[in-house]
Amino acid sequence: MKILAISDLHGDSRLALKAAHELRPDLLLCCGDWGDADQVGEGDLEGFLDLCPVLSTFGNHDPLELLARLKNRDGSAVLLGQDEVRDFHGLRLAGIGGIWARSHRLACYVTDSDVTRWASAIAHKGPVDILLTHGCPVGLADLTPSGRHGGQRCFLDAFKTIPLEFISADIFMFPRSGSSRTAARSSTSGRLPTETSR
Repeated sequence: MKILAISDLHGDSRLALKAAHELRPDLLLCCGDWGDADQVGEGDLEGFLDLCPVLSTFGNHDPLELLARLKNRDGSAVLLGQDEVRDFHGLRLAGIGGIWARSHRLACYVTDSDVTRWASAIAHKGPVDILLTHGCPVGLADLTPSGRHGGQRCFLDAFKTIPLEFISADIFMFPRSGSSRTAARSSTSGRLPTETSR
């Protein structure tokens, strides 16, 4: 199975759509931040849906209402719900959306206790092959331009709770000058030891 993973497009889907056209993946996974509602419309996302099934979690720059109503050709939802586990041709995928915060002031904010609760619920549903999150686990490819870690411990703990392969997002750098939307992104993938394997 050929999978294309994308994230943090922030309204500029040109390169991701080009990659999808060229690679013709069986599945496209997105870790969120398609772009704010004024940057991304239904037509932008349907360009991907015309090519392949899409599964997405959300970040802090997403048209949540649009993502929630989008469907793949087979009628399945594009948006993975919090702690949802979905089967795609034998591949088990789960999602924890949102960006870490200390409150629920915005719909995209998730707290430590939210992530812990959803990770536990996912773990109780059985093995997962891929966990999509927008938040990064601390210490795993999460260095910011200032050299500090930008990840959160709750996401690291989630990845340790659930035996899986993982894909996460949200650490990226835009050039300080000019208007280019090209970004150097730090994406993370791999396998973490679980609490039971130590």
